[in-house]
Amino acid sequence: MGISPMSTVNITPGTRITRGVGGAGSTAGYFVRRGNQSGFVSTMHGSPTAIANNQRFYVGSAHVGTVRSVSAATDSIFIEASSNVNKTMPVSIFNVSSAAAQEPLEGMTVQMHGSTSGRSVGTITNPHDTFNNASVGPIAVVRASYPRAGGDSGGMVLNITSVFNTRIVGMHVGGGATGAAFVRAAAVNNAHTATPFIP
Repeated sequence: MGISPMSTVNITPGTRITRGVGGAGSTAGYFVRRGNQSGFVSTMHGSPTAIANNQRFYVGSAHVGTVRSVSAATDSIFIEASSNVNKTMPVSIFNVSSAAAQEPLEGMTVQMHGSTSGRSVGTITNPHDTFNNASVGPIAVVRASYPRAGGDSGGMVLNITSVFNTRIVGMHVGGGATGAAFVRAAAVNNAHTATPFIP
């Protein structure tokens, strides 16, 4: 049984979103504000083609947002959230302590929240690498050792040193033989002129 189109939808870390009802899926990332719009980021790549402006995303049968900005350089999109989306839950769960994105450093412990893998923990192994996705092209990424799977793309990557010190580090975009890959949050935010929500 799907979610009623008019029901309030809580987009929490690892929520699966789809292009159309039952379409190709990815993971909703962290919430941001972009001018007078509020919404969330996710990945741009998809099957068989990259995502474009004005495409609609769903959780079950509930429309949760529409793409308003795309960035091939960061493999990311900004999705303006629909009025039925609870836009405060993700930040209250994690007590994100700063709008400034945390710079990823080698050896830093991070956790990714994907719709397939759930909460997945690892360390940063290479802060400066390149990842190539067929529908987007080569992009600058950070490599990390956390486990990942198909459908996790778009998931937020966090550095949590305590319950009151959580920083957004990036957005998961894929992986390969050299480990998981995520794009720096600062690069994603700059690409969409966006700022993460602060409680």
